Amino acid sequence: WGGVQDSTVFLDENNLRMLGNFRNNFGRLAETLINEGKMDSARVVLDRCMEIMPHKRVPFDYFMLQIIENYYRLGNNEIATQCVIQLSDVTSEELRYFLGSDLEFRESLDYELQLRMHIMQELVSITERYGQKEINEKQLEIFQEFVNLYSLNS
Repeated sequence: WGGVQDSTVFLDENNLRMLGNFRNNFGRLAETLINEGKMDSARVVLDRCMEIMPHKRVPFDYFMLQIIENYYRLGNNEIATQCVIQLSDVTSEELRYFLGSDLEFRESLDYELQLRMHIMQELVSITERYGQKEINEKQLEIFQEFVNLYSLNS
């Protein structure tokens, strides 16, 4: 894995994008294994993904949604919820930055802004789908805050 876990190894934008694709592949593999009833193998895949690409080295992004959902499907609610919180925190920070910028700059980031809104909406849906009432209510509150900010700034 080329030292991804080593904090002295620099990961540039291209490396991070490639690692995001790998994270996506881990999620897809885990989903396939779950669908085939191979729960133990799926858990190994997800845990290995998190070991190789922790948030502190490869910041959570859109591709974490499938990882989170698969952890919930396996009943690993604690890990899934921790990931929801981390993804929500980083996405909220990015949304606050985008929505706080001047209109001309914000318009150039419309795709990025919409992608982050989608992530927040999916976190609400996933936590609801897996009966995670407490974190779902929190995510719904955060999402509604951004819907309101987005509406005011459009």
